[in-house]
Parts: sequence; C-alpha cells; structure tokens
Amino acid sequence: MLELSHESSELSVLVADFLSSKGRTHIGPIIHSTSLSDDLALDSLEKFELMLKIENSLKVAIDPDHAFQIDSVGELKEYLDRQQQSEDGAGGSATGFYDLEKYLATTVPQFLRTVDEQRERSLRIEGRWITDFASANYLGLDLHPAVKAAIEPAIAKWGVHPSWTRVVASPAIYDDLERKLADFVGVPETLVFPTVTLTHMGVLPLLVKAGDSLLLDEHGHRSLHEAAAVVSARGGTVTLFRHGDSEDLEQKLAAAAGSRAVIVACDGVYSMTGEELPLAAMLAQCRRHGARLYVDDAHGFGVLGADPTEDMPYGRGGGGLLRKSGVKEGLEDVIYVAGLSKSFSSLAAFVSCRDAEEKQRLSAAATWVFSGPCPTASLATAIAGLDISLSAEGEELRAKLLGLTRLLVTNARELGFVVENQNLFPLVSIVIGSVKDVVEACRILWRHGILITPAVYPTVPLHRSMLRFTLTAANNEEQVFQAIEALAEIRDLIPAAPYA
Repeated sequence: MLELSHESSELSVLVADFLSSKGRTHIGPIIHSTSLSDDLALDSLEKFELMLKIENSLKVAIDPDHAFQIDSVGELKEYLDRQQQSEDGAGGSATGFYDLEKYLATTVPQFLRTVDEQRERSLRIEGRWITDFASANYLGLDLHPAVKAAIEPAIAKWGVHPSWTRVVASPAIYDDLERKLADFVGVPETLVFPTVTLTHMGVLPLLVKAGDSLLLDEHGHRSLHEAAAVVSARGGTVTLFRHGDSEDLEQKLAAAAGSRAVIVACDGVYSMTGEELPLAAMLAQCRRHGARLYVDDAHGFGVLGADPTEDMPYGRGGGGLLRKSGVKEGLEDVIYVAGLSKSFSSLAAFVSCRDAEEKQRLSAAATWVFSGPCPTASLATAIAGLDISLSAEGEELRAKLLGLTRLLVTNARELGFVVENQNLFPLVSIVIGSVKDVVEACRILWRHGILITPAVYPTVPLHRSMLRFTLTAANNEEQVFQAIEALAEIRDLIPAAPYA
C-alpha cells in the first residue's frame, strides 16, 4: 500500500488511491511538494483520469486551462481550496475536466460532422464544400482508379467478406498480401490482423508473459499502453521509459536483465509531430541487452522508405521506417507493426515475424483467432496500393506530398507560429496554446472552409493545444494557400498563441 504523510488530506488519499489503482505501489509519501509529472510520473491521460476522480469526489470543477500551471499536489490543494470558496467551485458554471469533452464537442465546429459527398480532398458538409486536412490518407489512394478496380475481381472470387476464422480456413488472398508485405518491408514473414490496435492487443501479451518485461515509451500511442495493461494484468512487468532519453532506457534495460524476455515498445513516427524513432540506434541498444524492439510504424508505413536523400528525405518505395533506417543485420530482433488504413486506405494491419515458427506462434493471438476477418475489398486494395507505391507513380505521389508539406510548414513558420514538424513529414501541428484559444482558432478555420483535427488535452499537454493538419497527395497548392490565409487571420485574432 502507499504510505501517506502526516500532512495527508482527503486530496492525498484520493491521489494515493489513484496511484494504487495504476499499480504504482512503489511511490513514497504523498506530500504537498510532490510533482504530478516527475515524482508521480503521470502522463496526460493519467492526469486527466486523476482530475476526473477529484472532480467527482470533491464536487468541484477544475478549469483545464488553469490546470497546466499546477505542478504539485500542494498547488492542486491550494487551487481546490480557492475553488471551493468561490461560487463556481461550489458547483457553479465553471467548465471542468468532466465537461471538457462535451464542451469541445459543442464548440469546435470540426467535430461530429457528416460528410455527404467527396471529391478528392474536398468534402460537402451540410451543403458547403470544405477542404480536407483531417485525412491521414497520405498517398491519396482512396479514390485511385486502379485501387478501386481491384475490388470487383476479388469480390467475384471471394465474396464481400470471408466468413471463416483463419484458424480453419484462410483465403489465399491473405497469403498473397502477407508475402507482398514481407517483400515490401524486407522481413522474412508477416501476419495480417484487422487493425493495428488489435495487433498490439493480441501480440504483446504473447511476447511478454509472466516473468518477462515490457519497456514502453511514455509517449507511445495509447493503443500500446492499452496492450501494456493486458500484459501487466497477466503477470508481465511493464516499465515506462522517458521519451527520447537513451540513458533512461539504458537504466531500464539493465534493471530488466533478470527477465526471461525483454521487449522495448515505441512508435516509429509520432502522430503529433512526425518525429521519427532513431530505429538503428535503439535496435543496437536493445541487442546489447538481449532485448527485442517492437515498433508501431502506423504513420511512417507508405510514406518513408529506403535510401533517403536531401532532396527526398522520405526515401523511396514506401516500405516504412525499417527500410529508411537501412538496418539489414539483426532484423530478427525487430518486431515491426504497421497498418494499411493510412497510406493504403485499407482495413488491415500486420506484424513482422522472424520465421515461420514465430508466425505460427503469433497466430495464437486472441485478436487474430476471434476478431472478424478483413473485408475482401480491403485485402484487394492493399495489394493494389503496394504495387502503386513501388512504381514511378508512387514516387511522384510522395514528391508531391513533400512539396505540399514544405509549403505549409514554411509559410506557417514565416507567420510566426510554433510548428511541431520534423523532417517535413505530412503531419503538421501548429501550437495555439489554451483550450479556449484552440477552439477560437478552429472556428476561424471553419469560416475559411477548412477541416482539421484539433489536438487537445489529454492527447497533448493542456497548454499546448494544437491544430493538426494531415496532408495527402490528393491535396493541392490552392488548398494549402487557403489554409495559410486562415492561419494569417488566426495570428491576428489570437495574440496569446505562443509565437516564435
């Protein structure tokens, strides 16, 4: 059990109970100076859960825009004391964490919209044509004639949806896709799942069992953390390491030396910034400790590829971060996971396997055995998309994507915005700041006819709410200049944003 200091209050008890529910039984006394981030190691989602628990238990509303200034349990107590003494704190009109999702759903005009018609990256919503910068369909293959043409022959042969579990009857089109994926990525074998999330939920508990260790990047995708919870519940040891901190990872690897097996899990390309994992360096570090590296490259797959140059930083072919890293030795120590729903507009995902024996072992994953099969159309369009990616047209699509991304990033920075973007990956996040200001920025974009995905807490820190543009090869320069015009108005109307 967690130990409470003599200064403990109802708040301290709530924090301690919350930490116990997260398995943090090693935390010492909860005192006023205890840091929520450093000492208690709470990530954004956990802070969100804690604030909800406090609001529900103490009947107060914690202002999300103010909460980012709170760094310790003591500061949180002082804030709550002030709230309880105010009219809002006694159940008044303040918007708290409990109401945040409802508040955003009712105030951000880009949320919960129905699309009536689509023309490339223009969408008709409620009778108005809107420019789409919210699709992660990087290569723009969703309406490609050759991709659509692949569907009818496959359906004629296999029907619209395979009706068997693959344990008893697996259509040969799966084998075709798995062989093509293995060649595409450069690995011995692959195993196809319906989604990346189902891949993590099924594969990680097979790789990390009782007596094994999972070291997980604290900034890893939420689906990795959800899978880690299953690992922990089944007796595996789960340890978070600080994002981008090789020394911290080194210490965690050394501490896990007594485990039977050690897996290090992280994202290949981070979905808010486009930051790339230093795959080769991390793989070398893992191998020194006898660990395997598990990489979720959901975003990089299809965009990144082999032999990057200054003119084409993405590389060529679209085979993903593993190809771009140039790693050719020790591939058996990489477990590479990616999805086909982004660059290839198809409902499918896969995991690499070092040999046929491991493929058979991972075929025991519950989410492979018991989840519904991939639709026939998705299997066919995935194969067609991979062929396009390897062709001259695929290189043209990536070159166009690079040019559009460079245009948006360069102009946004010239306007003074802080732009979270690395290596011109087509994820462009523009920092606005508070929740209130990002809502206003979204309204301005909507007036200009632009659909984006707001990045707000708990996806990002409270004070770094962002406008997240995802560009595709089906966008055009006119649409990017439309976005730049809207950003210029945001700059003029929201002076509190953190400009460079």
